[in-house]
Parts: sequence; structure tokens; C-alpha cells
Amino acid sequence: MHHNDGVGIAAVQVGVLWRACLVNTAEGPCELVNPEIVAQGTPKSGSEGCLSIPGAHGNVSRPQEVTVRAQDRHGTVFERIFTGREAVCVCHELDHLDGVLFIDRMGGRQ
Repeated sequence: MHHNDGVGIAAVQVGVLWRACLVNTAEGPCELVNPEIVAQGTPKSGSEGCLSIPGAHGNVSRPQEVTVRAQDRHGTVFERIFTGREAVCVCHELDHLDGVLFIDRMGGRQ
């Protein structure tokens, strides 16, 4: 992830069939196991790329704030609010866990 300037990665992107992802935040890496979005703010369109599709970029509408309920690697449940770029990254990575790529969301497709 860091080698390719990524800000997040889902387990499925590296061949691990777990519902888990890693997101870089201002406080450091945040591990999300069995994550689910429980609240979200207003969406805004912005450019995204993806480590799974090198060189591709496109505009996607994502919420600028999300509240996520997840577990840490030890099974402890927590909720966390992500804003701005971190919120976009979380939504992008959770999409991977559902088999959705950012190109599937370009132009209003879902």
C-alpha cells in the first residue's frame, strides 16, 4: 500500500478473504474488521484512483463524513467517525469488501 502511495487497502485486494481493511489516518493506520457504515453525511464528488486499477482515475460521489462500527483485530467493537479524505477512503475500501470498484460508481452507476 505505502509503496504505491495508497491510503487504504482491503484484505480482498491482497487475496485474503476476510471482511477487513486498513485505512491510513492522521493518527496512523486504522484496522477495520467487519466494518459497517452506521451514519453518513452529505456526499461530494471528487477524484479517486485505486491500487487495483493502476493509473485509472475518475470522479465519484462519496459522503464527507461517515460513522463506522467495526472490530479491532482482537474482536473489540468500536465506532469511529471519519471525515474528509479519510471518509472517502473508508467508503472506497468498504466497497471493495462488497465487490464494488470505484469505476462502478463513476457517473452515478452503482
